[in-house]
Amino acid sequence: MTSVVTWLSDRHGGVSLPPFNSLNLGLHVGDDDAAVIENRRRACAAVGATLDDLVVANQVHGARVTVVGEEHRGRGATDLESAIPQTDALICERPSMVIAILVADCLPVAVIDDHGGRVGLAHAGWRGIAAGVLEATVTAMLERGSLMSHLRCEVGPGISSARFEVGEEVVAQLGLGPDSPHVDRTQKRPHVDLTGVALDRLVGLGLERSVISVSDERTGDRYFSARSGEQTGRFAMLAKILDNGG
Repeated sequence: MTSVVTWLSDRHGGVSLPPFNSLNLGLHVGDDDAAVIENRRRACAAVGATLDDLVVANQVHGARVTVVGEEHRGRGATDLESAIPQTDALICERPSMVIAILVADCLPVAVIDDHGGRVGLAHAGWRGIAAGVLEATVTAMLERGSLMSHLRCEVGPGISSARFEVGEEVVAQLGLGPDSPHVDRTQKRPHVDLTGVALDRLVGLGLERSVISVSDERTGDRYFSARSGEQTGRFAMLAKILDNGG
């Protein structure tokens, strides 16, 4: 059995100046590129890697999955142009490589197969969930040889239902009925529990609830939030397969 390590960044421990203070990992939000690259270097160091090992995608709120190989090592790590295009889920089977998903209200979701030495990361905002990014990620893991019984998941911090006010069109695209426990209709506009929606999707795929860990933290304080109404940064979930379990 191999071992997969995941790491979740937050706002703190970087070099970016306000309003990106301080560990902004997004190159696309208007921050100083040199600061972001240094922040990414620190993030990689947290999982025992370098920027040369990092793979980042150009996320578009879709459901495309890319399986990264040795030829992808370093893509998107220090520039936007080389990032994996139009991809919202990455799957890695190569020890020592690091994949990352950037978020700021959307959910970062890891699908881990310690037995098969395989890990997937999905960028699961409401658009991605509606498009089927979680289903696509798990399906791709199974097609690569993983067994459902060997999978476990980690769902990172996302926006709270109290802050996720949406229109009825979002509720409809998520397939949430009038009696859904994930929709609060006690206010003027619906509020959606995106974490609950994602959890239901994962369980619906056949994953046991006991193998899905869900963060009890939400964005807006310790973690960057794009819905804050201000220019802001991005935090990330990183994943790495340890070489020979070490």
